[in-house]
Amino acid sequence: MARIDNTTVYPTVTPAMDDLLIATDVSDNNKTVTFLVSDLTGVATVLQGLQSVLDTGNTATQSLSLTGDINVVGTVYPTTITAVGSTGSAGQILSSTGTGLQWINSPSTSCCNLQDVLDVGNQSTTDIDMVSSSISVSGAGGSIDITSPSSFSNSGTSLFTGSVLLYSTLSFNATGQINDGAGSVGTAGQWLTSTGTGVAWSSAIPPGAAPTLQQVLDTGNTALNVGMTFTGTSVISLSANNSITSLGSNTWSGNNTFSATGITSTTAGIALTGSLWDGVSTGTVNQVLTSTGAGGVSWQTAATPTPNTLQQVLDQGNTAIGANASITVSGTIEAATITDGTSSTGSAGQVLTSTGSALAWSAAGTGAITQVTAGSAVTSVGPAISVSPITGNVVVTPQIFAGTSNIGVVPSSAAASQSTAYLRADGTWQETLSQFVLKMTGTDTSVQAPAALDTKLQVLFGSAQATTSVSLDSAGLITFNEAGNYRLVFNACMMRNVISGYSNTQFGIFYDSAGGAPTVAASPIRSYSNSSTGGNQPNMYSEDIIINAATGSTLVLKIVNDTSLTSDNTTALRSYAGTLGTTPSAAVLIYKAEQ
Repeated sequence: MARIDNTTVYPTVTPAMDDLLIATDVSDNNKTVTFLVSDLTGVATVLQGLQSVLDTGNTATQSLSLTGDINVVGTVYPTTITAVGSTGSAGQILSSTGTGLQWINSPSTSCCNLQDVLDVGNQSTTDIDMVSSSISVSGAGGSIDITSPSSFSNSGTSLFTGSVLLYSTLSFNATGQINDGAGSVGTAGQWLTSTGTGVAWSSAIPPGAAPTLQQVLDTGNTALNVGMTFTGTSVISLSANNSITSLGSNTWSGNNTFSATGITSTTAGIALTGSLWDGVSTGTVNQVLTSTGAGGVSWQTAATPTPNTLQQVLDQGNTAIGANASITVSGTIEAATITDGTSSTGSAGQVLTSTGSALAWSAAGTGAITQVTAGSAVTSVGPAISVSPITGNVVVTPQIFAGTSNIGVVPSSAAASQSTAYLRADGTWQETLSQFVLKMTGTDTSVQAPAALDTKLQVLFGSAQATTSVSLDSAGLITFNEAGNYRLVFNACMMRNVISGYSNTQFGIFYDSAGGAPTVAASPIRSYSNSSTGGNQPNMYSEDIIINAATGSTLVLKIVNDTSLTSDNTTALRSYAGTLGTTPSAAVLIYKAEQ
């Protein structure tokens, strides 16, 4: 049992009325008993302050002796005051000795100076009237302070030999003046300027009184009911990124040049998004803007053009080229002659035939085969090859074997692996069955512990190694050197080195098809609640996945102690030696599908 003065075991608290106390009952063979604090005090509270005592009774016949101070917020009504054992005599006053109090006779003063008066009180509601005299204030910190709503009025001449600081308004009446260093009040329109050693009235405009245009616009760039008029040969120049926007009516009486040649609304010399006034109207539908011949323009109805005959069109030009040079005729063409690509009209009995790129007159056919063309393959319903027609332009069409009783040539194997695929009876190419072949085994026996909660750790699988199909580096990064289907079997041994609580551990497999740092989950994230009653008890993680990997793609396994369910970071991957051998902290088996 700890000592009573051990406040760590027995913390100090404020007692309550229903708290229990331990005591010895001397009247009953010194038995150990308990009783309430209220049984001991018999009052409503245990701890009492001065207020609670005075509430109970504030009158006493005993003397009160204090070694500390008494602070009184209210009024003290003493019958007598004793100082140095004496209550004093009639007319005496209480005076400080520096270390205490004593009764002394009231001092009699026949005269007093200003300091004596101000020491007694420095406020007055009576005016001070000085006649042929002055008030002098000297010494550091001396001043005359006049606070609002009071004011300072001087009908005489004020002389200031030092600095004058103004924190408010300096007002002049209708005849008020300011003299410069020469005693001059200046002339109308003059400026009060500094000479460097004083001030003087000057007619020269101070530099700050003639601001630049930029300074004026910075102060305010909006004018109300005030315009600008430029005379002489002045020019307003706007750079490329500046413009004029007007919502009012504008009159352009001079010669205006619009030199922009762009073909968009933002680059054209004139971009009209509204109407155009010719001096009379904005015109009507289909009217055109024409010159009046007197320097003006006018909206006029366009004249209806006279239709041209074919002869008139051909007289203007009978050659057409380009994509739209073809002529489509739905009626009849009556031609006196027709020429071929060599401008020949042909000879009697010849027919017009195509050369593939032009027309040419040729002898009429005799019914014999003139051309054989290989047609596109189709699914056969009869012979392997069909020929149609048997005269003229002959087309030979191969028929593709489509399975069952269908007859035809073997279908194309371009889409299949020609070294492993076989033709099935239904007319399709099929890959031969494959099996997974072990390509690599990686194991690690080191302790692999996340640095902190929510901090991912990339799992290691031993030393770096490589094969033709796959490689593994010392940081646990798996790289697929050949494309194909891979099977990966992961195992990890989790252990906690504490005997209470639990941790929430997550495993995730991440893949990157481009071969960078893997960030895409290749399978669902797995979570394990790892609790240990004895410490360092193994809990196994195992996962078997199949992935179609691209050449150069990468994959990793990561572990994290997650805070979503617990704030424990004691789980780590550890190896241990068992009866059959050593269980690694992490291992991976990598297989590849082969024919």
